[in-house]
Amino acid sequence: MPDDVPHLAFPVRLAGGQLATVEQDTIDEIAQGVYWLASTEPGTVDDLPDAGVPSPVFVRGTPIDALAERLREQEPRARIVDVHIDDDHVSLDVTAA
Repeated sequence: MPDDVPHLAFPVRLAGGQLATVEQDTIDEIAQGVYWLASTEPGTVDDLPDAGVPSPVFVRGTPIDALAERLREQEPRARIVDVHIDDDHVSLDVTAA
């Protein structure tokens, strides 16, 4: 159940002249958490060295199940429905668990 604690939207952007926010524990907040994890390489955040997933974009034969499992481990509120890797990007279909 969402509470009244807003979180900055990711990516950071303006909405109505103010920083955009999302409510904690909403599908929007969970989805942006998965987006952040999927766009972060492990080792790039000093305080969270294990956060993120290795980029599959330039690796042939990346196991999609392994990517989905790593995202599930790091964001247990998310249910990863589908992961699709094209030649130049990764797309995810996410719902709340």
